[in-house]
Amino acid sequence: MKKQRGLTLLEVMMALAVGAILVAVGVPSFVATIRNSEMTSAANGLVGALYATRSEAVKRRTRVTMCRAETISGTTSCDPTGSELAVFSNTGNDATIDLGSGDVLIRVTPWLIDNITVSSSTVPAAFSFNASGFTRGLTGNTVSGDIMLCGPRGNEGARIITLAPTGRPMVRNHADVTGATSCS
Repeated sequence: MKKQRGLTLLEVMMALAVGAILVAVGVPSFVATIRNSEMTSAANGLVGALYATRSEAVKRRTRVTMCRAETISGTTSCDPTGSELAVFSNTGNDATIDLGSGDVLIRVTPWLIDNITVSSSTVPAAFSFNASGFTRGLTGNTVSGDIMLCGPRGNEGARIITLAPTGRPMVRNHADVTGATSCS
C-alpha cells in the first residue's frame, strides 16, 4: 500500500482557525503595547528636554527658556501651538528668540507624536530656568504644576509630569495621581 503525504482539507482548516484565534487575541495587546511605547517615548522626550534646559541654565549661569515653537523660513519663534520645542538663553526674559540682542538658540527638537496631546492649567507654554536651576515664569514667579500627556487610550494610558519649583520633573501614570483631570 502506498503511503500518502500532505495534509487533508480538514487539517488545513483547523490550522487556519487556530491561527486566526491567535491573531485575534494577540493584535489588540500588540496595539496596546505600541500605544504605551508611544506615550512613554513622549513623556521621556519632554522630561529630557526639561532636564536639558535646566542643565544649560546652570552650565551657562544665565536664564534659559523652553517653549513650544515653530520654524518658518529658517527662523524659530515661540508659538503655543508649535510642533517643536525650542531651548534658548534668554537675555530679554521673554518668549522671544532675539538672536540679535544676545539670545542663543541652544536646540530645537520635534514636539510630540501626532496622536498625543499636552495640556496644563498651571505650567505655561514658555517658561525658564534660572542659573540655580529653579523654574521661573516670564514674569519672574516660580513655575510648578502638572503637565498631562493624553493619547488614544484616554486616562488609561495618560502620563502626568509634575514639575516642582526646584526644576525637577516626575512622571506618573494618570491613575496614580489623585484628583487628576481627565483626558478629553
